[in-house]
Amino acid sequence: MSTGLNEKDKELLITNEPFNYNSLENNYFGGYFGNHTNDYIEVLIMDTSDNILETAIVDKSDYSYSVVNGGMKVKTGTVLRKLGYDRGKFKVKYNFFRKLAGSYETVVTDQAGMIYNDEVTPDDSRLDKELFLKENKYIVHEISDSRKELRLVTQNIRDEQYVRDFYKLAARNRKVTADSSPSSNIEFAGTAEEKGNSTQIRFIPTPGMNESNFEQSMVGGTITIPNFFLVNKIYPPVIPTAMDVGLSETEVIGTDIFQASFFLDEGAGTKEFKDNYAGERGDTKFAAAYVRFKDLILGQEQQTFQQWDDGVDFEGSGRTLNDIRNLNDSQFKVVYLKRNNPEPIIDIVSNSFLRADTTTSYVWEVTGFDQDNGSLQGSTYDRIQPRAAGADSGGNFRIVPVTGDVTYAVPDTQSPFRARNEISGETANGTSRNGSRIRIELFGKDLHIGIKLTINDNTANDSSTLHLPAIIETK
Repeated sequence: MSTGLNEKDKELLITNEPFNYNSLENNYFGGYFGNHTNDYIEVLIMDTSDNILETAIVDKSDYSYSVVNGGMKVKTGTVLRKLGYDRGKFKVKYNFFRKLAGSYETVVTDQAGMIYNDEVTPDDSRLDKELFLKENKYIVHEISDSRKELRLVTQNIRDEQYVRDFYKLAARNRKVTADSSPSSNIEFAGTAEEKGNSTQIRFIPTPGMNESNFEQSMVGGTITIPNFFLVNKIYPPVIPTAMDVGLSETEVIGTDIFQASFFLDEGAGTKEFKDNYAGERGDTKFAAAYVRFKDLILGQEQQTFQQWDDGVDFEGSGRTLNDIRNLNDSQFKVVYLKRNNPEPIIDIVSNSFLRADTTTSYVWEVTGFDQDNGSLQGSTYDRIQPRAAGADSGGNFRIVPVTGDVTYAVPDTQSPFRARNEISGETANGTSRNGSRIRIELFGKDLHIGIKLTINDNTANDSSTLHLPAIIETK
């Protein structure tokens, strides 16, 4: 069997033991090649000296499963002719792939990483200046010593599907729907007369949908039919994941979730973004930091960080969130702001998850460190200090009061590090409402700013705190 693996990787990854795709414990593989909608074949065309002339994706109409031979049958002649190879001697190699995240396509993004959908030609003068051609894939950041584990990181592609696919790679549970249309439901299979006794369930076919029903990877899963002989509603606790972060710029109402969350409003304040040391513009939704820190129990971080501190730098011997002075730019997509002309003014906005549109109080707190000497070696870190109201110097930050807008938190008279406000109920459209805001002005270079938000449901007397340390830096 020909592979592109070296001898060491062959010993670890290739075995002669039979693999049973039909067993329940292996269902997550999705079955044999050809059974999954994300299966595809890549063809490599080479000359007789093994020089690659072209690579392409084989049309689905040009291959099929051979019942006689028990494998895939590819129309090599048709494939070659479609690609313009009518005569000559060539070597043809096929790779059989299944897309788990990303794809073999390329995308074009602007400088902010947003997908650019207009037509772009290869000679477009904006390429590599204003527009960037990227593979719709993820980057291998690190390989374990055992060669059995990979750490992947995203590119600067600000696309919802791209980010969702990335987090689904490590998800233990996935929600699957037929499609997004209102008529997307399931039904018992068979004719009208057969449905009464049918034990097979399928998705109701809709235009453009694959009618192969459920994927092989779903075998052994659970189907729940809601409101079937409903006598009572019991809501299990649902914890928002990274896939939920930043999808809304308002607070989410009525999801049986109570979780503090926030983002940096790119359209408010006065600031200029800069690339971080990973060469990327940071994530203003703070998704990676949210994943790492949202489940920490305040006051018990010491034990947690002794075992799990990858990509996190601490000041002194402490191991709490308040002791984190720096986060790895590549892993956490840290946001960098230009430090002067003008000094950056930012709005941090709550997009928390609330059970109901009830009166909610908010307590914001600014945390972080000021790095002196400007280098990683020999630098000292001091905890940030506030600048007094009306002062022209001193301090590293100031919470800016905003009048005329009740969503802005008011600086706390007891602590210049905090701001508070309260938002009453009956302000939502049923599913969302505008959340609390805090406006912060930053002074100086090499600040490592963290944000802490505590929300309290005044009706249920329930609270939730999220502290994301060192997520914003000035450069």
